[in-house]
Amino acid sequence: MKTIEKFPICGQVEDGFEALKAAFEKNFARFGEVGAAVHVTLNGKPVVDLWGGAADADGTRAWTAAWETHGH
Repeated sequence: MKTIEKFPICGQVEDGFEALKAAFEKNFARFGEVGAAVHVTLNGKPVVDLWGGAADADGTRAWTAAWETHGH
């Protein structure tokens, strides 16, 4: 079982950012991503907040909204 089947993608995207969600989903479906999160803020407003898959290499813990990620 793929981790995305065990721990599905959760979160939300604002209108106009559906392509980013599709690309995020594609990373799991086509490229075998185990777990990931993405958060985008535009002009101070969150427009994308997605997470899914496993938070560990063994695929035993779900990635949750509480996991911190780093970005620029």
